[in-house]
Amino acid sequence: MKKVVIICLLIGFMTACSNDTKQTVESERDWSQIGLEDWSEEEIRLSKDEFKQYLDYLEMFQTKENAGVLTLELLDNETIEAKVLQEIGSEEDISEAQTDFLDQNLRQAYKASTYYQNQTEPTIRFVDSEGEEIVAFNKSFEQREKEKKEEIVASREDLGTFAMREEVEIGGANITFTGGTTVARRLEDEIYSPKYVVRMGLSFENVSTLSKYASARAFIVEDFSRQELDIYGLDDLVHERKVEPGNTIHGPLYFTASGNGPYRITYQTDNYSVTWLIEDVEVGIPQHTN
Repeated sequence: MKKVVIICLLIGFMTACSNDTKQTVESERDWSQIGLEDWSEEEIRLSKDEFKQYLDYLEMFQTKENAGVLTLELLDNETIEAKVLQEIGSEEDISEAQTDFLDQNLRQAYKASTYYQNQTEPTIRFVDSEGEEIVAFNKSFEQREKEKKEEIVASREDLGTFAMREEVEIGGANITFTGGTTVARRLEDEIYSPKYVVRMGLSFENVSTLSKYASARAFIVEDFSRQELDIYGLDDLVHERKVEPGNTIHGPLYFTASGNGPYRITYQTDNYSVTWLIEDVEVGIPQHTN
């Protein structure tokens, strides 16, 4: 009888210790204070138990925020399943923003845990309430974005190279560079003073049936050696401006010039690319003489 009592006491003591240990581990981590970048920057390392606790936290957080998801489950050492909790009769799928947010956070936490072995990326599955797969990721968000951009570049159609004052229609907009000149203005807080600052006059006409946004940041400027030049933030088109169907706006595009023209000014959409070739002399930059 005494042996039975001793065994029971030992089991109770071990259980209490186990609970105390779990509580201690939980209290050491304030998951709400760990952002996406913190996993790598702060070199956080998780045990397998801590990673499972993080899944519980993230599940609770999503429920609290009424995010439309989820229950989270570690199916095996390399697979995490997120179940979407949709209302009955709802036809709304989980959004791409939601899957990207969850994938990035789950993936970074997983890589910080001892589950991460041999540089093997985990598979993160999103399923509906019936267990049917919605989408699954076995590559990092950064790798998927890189591949997506490479696909866009590979399939993008080049509409050709044009000159100053030639109008080009691209993506439902007629774009024209109406002239160019150098300017003496400088930003007060700039780190360096460029050799030249060029002001290009830009006409942007929306010929589509949808609203469009015009911005100098949509252009890439390169010199003759294909060195990319900075868009110079003086005013107007540095920030997006909404252009309604049938409307035209006129504004400047400033860039820092190297004096090594001609300059290639390229505008891109997902489907098309177009380039204007601008000579030094056209914007008032002296030509080099040997």
